[in-house]
Amino acid sequence: MATLTETIQLLKKSSIFGVLFLIIAGLLILVIFTNSPRSQDQKLLPSPPPNPPIKQNPLQSQPQIINTDRLQNIDVPGQLDTYQAIKRNIGLAEAQSLATKLLITPTSPRVVENTQDGTLFVWNQGNQTLNLSQSNLRYTNGNIDENLLNLPETDIINIGQDFLRSLILLDPDLSLNTPKTAYLISTPVALPQSTNSFESANTIELHFEKKLDGISLVTNSPRSSYAILRITKGGEVTRLDAKLFESFNKKQAFRTKTLKEAISAVSARQGSIVEAVILDENGQSLELFQNLPVDLDTVSLTKVSFGYFLPDTTDDLVQPIYVFEGNFVKDNQNGRVVIYVPSLK
Repeated sequence: MATLTETIQLLKKSSIFGVLFLIIAGLLILVIFTNSPRSQDQKLLPSPPPNPPIKQNPLQSQPQIINTDRLQNIDVPGQLDTYQAIKRNIGLAEAQSLATKLLITPTSPRVVENTQDGTLFVWNQGNQTLNLSQSNLRYTNGNIDENLLNLPETDIINIGQDFLRSLILLDPDLSLNTPKTAYLISTPVALPQSTNSFESANTIELHFEKKLDGISLVTNSPRSSYAILRITKGGEVTRLDAKLFESFNKKQAFRTKTLKEAISAVSARQGSIVEAVILDENGQSLELFQNLPVDLDTVSLTKVSFGYFLPDTTDDLVQPIYVFEGNFVKDNQNGRVVIYVPSLK
């Protein structure tokens, strides 16, 4: 039978072993938690940047009712990267080289220094104009031969793609966004009018998009694109509007809101209405060149996707957003609505 002294010593030894066991167990738990994927994600993914500077017309009110029942599910990644847009540094020699590709008889441009988009080069030569800054290009051409034979639509698309590839300042990795193709009736004295088919048009408007990680860049105007090209059915380019960024540098990755969280945000009217337009019988906006506010009653959202929002200034990050698209009826006329919701959290 153990004496009292032996019992006390045994208890002391047991206590020491118990304390050591608790310390070792605690350290193991700490190591496991520290190296767990969740803990690593929390280390790698800090608080998100400020929401992108999406602009909603201050006169545009939110809908009375937002119906999301028809939205289809999409895959939502756990995290997405942000990017920094880098402008080009276009000098006079590069500008004149581009002008020789576009203008019939290029002369020395008018140079405007220190604009919001850096140095601006301007050519205005009769029926041709070219404005070239550090991240934007706008070209118009009124020298059109009306006697050219009409080409098939596939040939016009090929002409457009070859034309863009010939301009060295443009991004070579642009893809045609076929659903945004527009058929127009253009005249020298009036704004273009939409029509419902290639056969009834005399001008085709092609939209080309730039993607980051498979997600299209979007601007504050959903009708815009990275490059928009108008070509006559005779194969002559009449207009080009394009972005000219040098690169998009990958920055920090952040966690993304779930689709449920994004739907909750848009249902709570926390999204920005960037487009609300009445459509004509051809599904085109009645206001081709402006976005007037529309008094919305009930909006039915039918599509959701991701887009990388391209801000007006390169000081802001290019970051992913949710793009909700839908329709509405106003005074017995069909309309289209687009709502942007920030996606990082």
